[in-house]
This record gives sequence, C-alpha cells and structure tokens, in this order.
Amino acid sequence: MKNQINMANGLLKPLTKETVELIAQWEYEAPYNAYSFKGHHDEYLLDESTWGTEQFCLVDGGIILGQVACQYEGTDLWVGWSMTPQLCGKGNGAAFVAKCVQELRRIKDHSGRILLRVSARNKRAIRAYQKAGFQYVETIQDEIAFSDNMEDFWVMALPSPITVREAVSETDVAVFWEQLHAYHKRDIFSDSDIEELEYFLSSEYHDHMMKIYRRQQDRCFFLFFQRNGQDIGFTMPVIFTSEDGKCFIMEYCVYPEFRGNGTGKECAKALLNWAKEHGALYAELNHGSNIRRRHFWETVGFMENGADEWGEPLMILPPKENVPITIEILSDPEDWQLKKLENGFLKEIGETPSTEEKQEKLAQAIRDSKITFFMAKRGYRAVGMCSIAKCFSTFACADTGIFEDFYIEPAFRRKGVARKLAQAAQQWGEDNGIASLTVTCAPCDEKMYQALGFDIHLGRTFAYLR
Repeated sequence: MKNQINMANGLLKPLTKETVELIAQWEYEAPYNAYSFKGHHDEYLLDESTWGTEQFCLVDGGIILGQVACQYEGTDLWVGWSMTPQLCGKGNGAAFVAKCVQELRRIKDHSGRILLRVSARNKRAIRAYQKAGFQYVETIQDEIAFSDNMEDFWVMALPSPITVREAVSETDVAVFWEQLHAYHKRDIFSDSDIEELEYFLSSEYHDHMMKIYRRQQDRCFFLFFQRNGQDIGFTMPVIFTSEDGKCFIMEYCVYPEFRGNGTGKECAKALLNWAKEHGALYAELNHGSNIRRRHFWETVGFMENGADEWGEPLMILPPKENVPITIEILSDPEDWQLKKLENGFLKEIGETPSTEEKQEKLAQAIRDSKITFFMAKRGYRAVGMCSIAKCFSTFACADTGIFEDFYIEPAFRRKGVARKLAQAAQQWGEDNGIASLTVTCAPCDEKMYQALGFDIHLGRTFAYLR
C-alpha cells in the first residue's frame, strides 16, 4: 500500500521549536479534520516545559512520523498521539501505535497500564488501537479537541506487559508443582482418566521431571507468567540446545481468573521471546487432540505437524532459519525419530499409531536388512523419510525394491525434501543391485510419483489381506 512504511526505526525525541512549527501545520481530511492542528492555537503543544517530559515526536531520521503526549495519573500513563497526515489511512495506524507504546515504555521506564480516550465515532482509530492490544474499558462524555461539542468517548487500556520469571527457590518450585497438579486435575484429565492423572500426581513423575530440571544440558524450566508483580500462569519448556534448538512446551497454563482478553496469547508471546533469548530456534508441543487447544496455538502461529513417538499429535512453530537438508541411511533401528515419523505418516493416512509390538517388528526387519530407511535431516531433526523393502523377482531374477513409508512433516514440505529422498533411494537401489523400484499409491498421488521418476505404469495392484 502506498505510503505504508516501516516504523521499526522510529524513535521518540523531545519536541523542538522546529518540529512544533511543522506539527502546527498538520491538517487532516474530513471526517477527521476536527483533529487538525492547523488553524487552532494549541497552548499545550507550545508549552516548552513539557517538551521531552510529556511531549515528544516520533521520528525516523529527519522524518516526523507523529506527535506523542503522555501524563501520569497514579501508576497509569495516559497518552494521546497524532500521526503525520500523509501516513493516515494507509494501514500505518497499528504499527505507529505499537512503536509509540514501545518507545514510551523505554523512555518513561513504565511497565504499568497505558490508557487513552478516543471518540466512539472514530472507528479507524479504534481498529488501530485494538490491533495494538488496547481493550475497551468504559464510555465517557468528553469534548472534541478545539470545540465545545460533547460526545461519547471510549476509554481504552493496554494492560501491563507480561513477563516471565523462573522458579528458582525451593518455595517457588513447591508453588510451581502445586499449580501444576491443580492444572492437571482441573483442565487436563477428566473423570475417566483417573489412572493417567494418578501418574502425573505421583512421585515417579515428580522425580522424573526434577531430574530433567536439574540436568546441565537440555534441561526443563519451571516458569511463571507475571503481570504487575502477580503470577497469572505458568509454563514448563525444555530447550534442546544439544540438538537443533527446539523448545518443547510440555505444560502451559493461564490461571482461570486471568483468562480472556488475549491474556493467553500475550503469555505465549512472552514465553516464545524468553525461549529465543535462551537459545531456542523454534517451538513444538502436543495439543492432546483438544480442538480448543489446537485452535489457540494456531492463533499464535503454530501448525499441525505429525505425531510424536507415542502417537500424540504435534504442533510446531516452524523455524525461520534456512538449514540445508541432508539424506542419511538410518543406522539405529530404535531411533525415536523414526518412530515419530512413522506415527506422523500413520496419522496422515488415517491409521492408528504404531504399537510397541509393531515397532519392535520393524526394528528387527531393519536389523535383518529386509528394509532400509532413508532419513531427511535438517541438522539434527529428521523431517522426512522413505524406505525400500527388498524382495526377489523371478521375472528379473534379481532383487527388486518396494518404495514406501514416504512421508515429510507438513512444516517442511515444498522445500525440495521429497525429491532429495526419492533420488537418494533410487541411487541406493542402483548401487545395491536393485533391478527396479515400484510404488503403490492412491490416484491423487500419481502425478507426484511420476514427477519423482516413477513414470512406468505397471497396471493395477491387487492384494489379499488376511
């Protein structure tokens, strides 16, 4: 959009005579002309004693982006601002407001509430404030600037920012466990899950997690969310710095009395920022097949991404960094990442997760060289796989191979992984005397496999299943 600009470099600077002279000429188009500075004598704007204490301008280099005013009322900071007329109506409002808030918190060292008033008729400004996180508080009667006309105004508030603190003392850790148990009983396990709940309330689970909490690397953290010095929730992430920087969010809770008005999303953002500061490159979690939980994390930016080694559905906030994909032949039949990918594959085709018995049978088949797996690795993380199962063909009088288990995690598709896997498997087949590779697929996948080199049609496949 024309005149939509990046506010990232904006800085609040004290007003000066030069900037005030420019601001005094600002004129807005109807129906916002009531807010124009031009033609009105604004004594407050001209009060030099407020420049740099209450009044500022947001600038980017030599460009004035807007005028900002603020005053304290107790611990609350009341604000008002005007954006340069040339930038209005161009989609800049929310970014302008967010940058002003960021700068005011920095300059005033303010962590409390920020409030403003806005004409109830000014829908454009209200939308910008809502996008920036402001919430409706009440409706009051007030007058439009430079007039004696009274009308309805909304009071809107931006809550204090949410911060993250670690439970370090024995007392804090005890409180964390108390809240975790309450969360499990209240929000996670129903009356039909008594046996599972008992495990999470047991000393066995407690001791297991405390061992992870105390280890030197890839440890879990007991964290509280705070607002205005008060705990409003908790989370338990594990950051795998020895692997690929994954932050796995094991538990996440906003206390019931603080839920609503976007608090959950703000806590999630605070957690993700904290994780990034502590070396995390992306985040992952289980949503437990809970639709509301899945929808919540989708609003934060997560997407469904297969299943874990136990078959529980996973969500991921995809990493932004571009890491080269390499293909490796699986060497460890018990590799947990193979179990994870297999369950993701089974979930996608509508099958139940693999049982321990089936996993052991698969591991034995790998040991016996009946099947070879190829793993697509993004650094440490396996993001895709395929396999070749050998069989002897009397037609070819040689070993042939069945190409199957072809699966790539959804977050890593459309990045060339499929082609790399197929080419690696085909090359391995040539190097190991495999006369041909065949694949059986659904009609919807035919074009994909043809594009990957499986372009010879061999008729239909029929099977007898006992």
